[in-house]
Amino acid sequence: MSFYVTWVTYAVVYYVICYCHGDFDLEYQEEWKVENNASKFTPCVWELDGFAASFLFSLETQHTIGYGSRQTTTECVEAMVVMSTQSILGCLIQAFMVGLVFAKLSTPNKRCGKLKHSLRILYIHTTYSFFF
Repeated sequence: MSFYVTWVTYAVVYYVICYCHGDFDLEYQEEWKVENNASKFTPCVWELDGFAASFLFSLETQHTIGYGSRQTTTECVEAMVVMSTQSILGCLIQAFMVGLVFAKLSTPNKRCGKLKHSLRILYIHTTYSFFF
């Protein structure tokens, strides 16, 4: 659940940053989608054209999957700072989850209720056997 919360939260943050920068304006989108264009407009994140793309960018950033054509540019310092904080937070969440799984697997079974205690047990060291 914590992964989904961070993915959606950071997707909203990326969407807001790109929206405020003007990446979703139609005139700019047409300029930077044309190949070999010498456009003066550089978006914050390449190929980020809506919330679904910002969600995928958030997921790819947190789990270091790889971006393909979707990547940040040096145009927005805010996007770079948010991306670095998401990467660090993603590592911390992953380490916490691994610690929980390890703690759950390494906890010994509760067998105290299965042991029976007796005052009349005789243990002979030579044969390693019990006599009642």
